[in-house]
Amino acid sequence: MHQAVPRSLVEFVSYIAALAVAAGCSSGPSALKMASIDGNAGHQAIQEFDANSDGSLDGAELGKAPGLKAALARVDSNHDGKLTVEEIDARIDQWRALQVALMPVTFTITLDQQRLAGAEVRLVPEKFLGAGIKAAAGTTSNSGAAGLWISDHPDERGVGPGFYRVEITKKEGGKETIPAKFNAQTELGVEMAGDNLDRDFVLNLSSR
Repeated sequence: MHQAVPRSLVEFVSYIAALAVAAGCSSGPSALKMASIDGNAGHQAIQEFDANSDGSLDGAELGKAPGLKAALARVDSNHDGKLTVEEIDARIDQWRALQVALMPVTFTITLDQQRLAGAEVRLVPEKFLGAGIKAAAGTTSNSGAAGLWISDHPDERGVGPGFYRVEITKKEGGKETIPAKFNAQTELGVEMAGDNLDRDFVLNLSSR
């Protein structure tokens, strides 16, 4: 497995341009094969987060799964504010049908209204998806922007479909300067999918 490697924004922009040429579209995804996802992912999600054993996830339960919470509007097909095994699996089936393997993704980070440079931004897949989905990472430039991808390997220069936790870290003198709610105990999440064209994220963090 290739380790996630942070990349500069300039290098990432060059990658996006090359990817667009290969795909024949300015925002086109990779034509590579999509990573394998656990066929029992929906059940695993309920088993992991369903604290009251009612067979669905809502409220505080979704707060423990920020990747799912971020995707609630797209996954909750009956709009009842809850996610079931069937709804989670149906959304994953939509990813498979789209056959998108990798997507270019950028994050712009501010902390207390100031652009945050030199921070690592990591997308960590929710565990219930299985081992096939890999984390991606990037380091913010002076403008606070970072392009994310899995590794230097030509087949891993992007982010695959998935429900992800977003972790933002920056250490100074060996000490973490970003609150735990944005890393070790992150409340941030995103869904990456071929039909979700919002791939330029802006996160405004507060140190309080």
